[in-house]
Amino acid sequence: MDKRIFSRISGIELLKIIAIFMIVLSHTVDSLRIGYANIFDLHLATVNLQKFILIMFRSFSPLGNTIFFVCSAWFFLDNNRTKKEKIFNMILDIWLVSVIILTTAYMLRHGNIDGMLILISFFPTTFESNWFLTCYILFYAIHGILNNIINSMSQKQLLRTTIFMVLLYVFANYIIMHGVFLASLLIIWVAIYFFMAYLKKYCTGIMSNLKLNCLLAFLGIAAHIGIMVATNFLGLNTKLFSNQLLHWASNSSPFFIITAISLLNIARQMKFKSYMVNYISSLSLLIYIIHENIIVREYYRPAVIRNMFFSLGTEHIVSWIFELAALIFICSLIISILYNATLRKIVGRFSTALYSRIKNIYLSFENFILKRSGNI
Repeated sequence: MDKRIFSRISGIELLKIIAIFMIVLSHTVDSLRIGYANIFDLHLATVNLQKFILIMFRSFSPLGNTIFFVCSAWFFLDNNRTKKEKIFNMILDIWLVSVIILTTAYMLRHGNIDGMLILISFFPTTFESNWFLTCYILFYAIHGILNNIINSMSQKQLLRTTIFMVLLYVFANYIIMHGVFLASLLIIWVAIYFFMAYLKKYCTGIMSNLKLNCLLAFLGIAAHIGIMVATNFLGLNTKLFSNQLLHWASNSSPFFIITAISLLNIARQMKFKSYMVNYISSLSLLIYIIHENIIVREYYRPAVIRNMFFSLGTEHIVSWIFELAALIFICSLIISILYNATLRKIVGRFSTALYSRIKNIYLSFENFILKRSGNI
């Protein structure tokens, strides 16, 4: 039994598992859209209740992303250290899983794989095959620098900076359009990080108030559902809103951010210990990269959904999509357990050795630059 896994806060780890399942469910629903299984367009307003429920499921992926991020950010705020070996580990895990799936698919499909997908599979982090993990690695690499900036600020400076960033990269980006003011997921996360830092440093009463956080979590979800219902109603009556349902499925949604932080505060107060929960949670990133691998999402998941669609129809589509998502989650978990028990240990040793070699090369280069700079 790994003591490091057992020592984690099981409430937070359970929340991370729920977040990953929400992401798996959302991605499963996404395979219904035009360009995947060609069943129907999830952006369009509808009078069909089942389709609207599926659109709601699809919109919860950003909530899962935000929950996972704020759970990590809570601990990042207390630790300035960036473990370079961890970065190398994540990159190599992503690469090896991608190549294994590519190799398996190449044999099963007798080489019938798009050349661009092969290229992306060999460079999954560079081409953002799993964009969430690419952003996660980039944020983890700079979180220590952000902590130094935050800790050097007075309360007033931190408040003003937080308000400015939240208005610019959360509210404006959510209301106007995605990517406004050159926002990206990394910048949005930085804004959320500053917001969490202010709450953690100066609003401890709010962060520990269980009733308030339950209320805020409920209001956040209710507000998201309300704006989706309103947009659907307007879309049925106005062409301008007819294809805007997923506009609100945004990583900058203030409703999702409030909900995620509130759920984190609730989870922190769940006093129980479960090694199983903590262990499954420790495999979350592996579950993500396996279920959302580019070969899986381009070829196999849509093929399964198309077959189920033609076999089962749409009468109980919400039910069988949910069951399929659960099956994908379980299969990804089983593969993650096998990978973790075998190849991950080898990857860990290799990444440590690789990091040591690259570190020595970099330090030699750095010393050379510093010496040359002194002579200029």
